[in-house]
Amino acid sequence: PGLVLSPPVAAADASRTRTPTHPTAVVTPTSEAEVVCAMRHAASEGWRVRPVGSLHSWSGVADALGALRLDTSSLDRVLGVDTERRRVLLQPGVRLVTLRRVLTAHGLTLGSWPMLLEQTVGGAVSTGSHGSSGIDGTL
Repeated sequence: PGLVLSPPVAAADASRTRTPTHPTAVVTPTSEAEVVCAMRHAASEGWRVRPVGSLHSWSGVADALGALRLDTSSLDRVLGVDTERRRVLLQPGVRLVTLRRVLTAHGLTLGSWPMLLEQTVGGAVSTGSHGSSGIDGTL
């Protein structure tokens, strides 16, 4: 598969609370093979890689300054639901609002939901997103 690197474009996170970052390049893979290709290219160039989803972190964890920004938003498929084992197989770009609909349709839920359901599962897991109760834990 080919690799399409976009030129860096300044982009603030969705919360609009931080200064825009300037990645070395941006790639938006649509398959695992394209992720592998992007990672190999970054390694060959000596670039750090910063995977991002909806860029809604309140902190600087999505800062891609000087790195390859790996935009996972197109990796947004739910691959399977196992209701007996209460497990879901999905890609990191699935938004929490979509996950909630899928889980509800199968009689499942999470013990804690972050307030902002537009964030991606990958982003929510990587930043330790949590609900409003300290006893519910993180995703």
